[in-house]
Amino acid sequence: MPAVNKTPAVNIANLWQEISGICEKVNNLGLPPDTQWQDHSSVEFVDQLHEMVTSLMPSALLRVVIDFPKMSEVDSFVKQLIMSQFQKSMRHLSVSQLVHFIQSRGRNGLALDQSVYDSTMLMLQQRWVEIKSGRDIVTLFYLISDDSAQFLDRLEDRALAQCDSMTVKELYRIVYCLARRRRRNAPLLCALMYYLDRQDIDLSPIHLSNLAFALGVLSVHDQGVMEKLIKAVCKVIETRSHSQDVTRRMLSSVVQSLGILRWFDKKFMDMAVDQFLHLNVDLFDWVRLLHTLAWVNYLPPQLGKNGLAVIMRRISSLSQDNPLLWLDAVWACSVLDSLTADLAASVLSPEFVVKLQGKHYFKR
Repeated sequence: MPAVNKTPAVNIANLWQEISGICEKVNNLGLPPDTQWQDHSSVEFVDQLHEMVTSLMPSALLRVVIDFPKMSEVDSFVKQLIMSQFQKSMRHLSVSQLVHFIQSRGRNGLALDQSVYDSTMLMLQQRWVEIKSGRDIVTLFYLISDDSAQFLDRLEDRALAQCDSMTVKELYRIVYCLARRRRRNAPLLCALMYYLDRQDIDLSPIHLSNLAFALGVLSVHDQGVMEKLIKAVCKVIETRSHSQDVTRRMLSSVVQSLGILRWFDKKFMDMAVDQFLHLNVDLFDWVRLLHTLAWVNYLPPQLGKNGLAVIMRRISSLSQDNPLLWLDAVWACSVLDSLTADLAASVLSPEFVVKLQGKHYFKR
């Protein structure tokens, strides 16, 4: 179905001006607000309004409906009339326009009746073969509920068919959406990794963190993508193009994800340790780093056994504040052959065991 041409913004502004003019004339009749549009004296204005709305192209109606939140002075009768006409013309809109309409519900605070939203989603599901834009696929992945299993399956089919034309950001976002939904579509993931590997992963720090998270959740071990991801993270750190806080959060998240994947890159881990020693990292960051070092069974030379002892002293307050994290850190020292008698005693004492058993997350 061909897309309907967009109406210029200036025409929409003029239209709202005309509608506001009709509303003002009806208000000047001095009728009760709840019955003014049903009174015989306002019939002429209702006809004018109806004729104006029915003459609009579907794309113009779309723009008008999306502008509803900005037009607080227009009453509910007028909006309902416009919405009713819009529902009749929805089938003439392109899939991209329908997606834009659904997306506006959350972005613009558009108060849609649930039946309107449901009918739009049903129409998109019926026309799923027309979904060809990477942007639309990504948007729908964010919007569709987990209950719509069949629609999600079809959307993954469209992603598989269209991923060769997607941007790196669209490819990353689909991987991230799959991870959030815990959907491990192997053919789709293979295709996404193939096309990600063919492009430079030029993403922001938060996107790099999310991509690393997604790869960890989905257990994706792709040599090319992992190398490019690590290269991109190192570039952010080396260029110092972002604040230390942003860099710290990105690095900590990526380090944790590499540990989950058991992915070992000696150069990267050495760099991460150096950065942790200079950045203002918190206690949780240190535990993530120790975890990953244990998972990949690597003790950087700049740390050594004494270095781990220094780190453990830095995070020693966790033994009181967060016993489970302290236990994880001690476990990491044990794996790295750096466990001291004092550290072992700290987690074997009856007092510590009692504290640990009292935590609700341990009971789960």
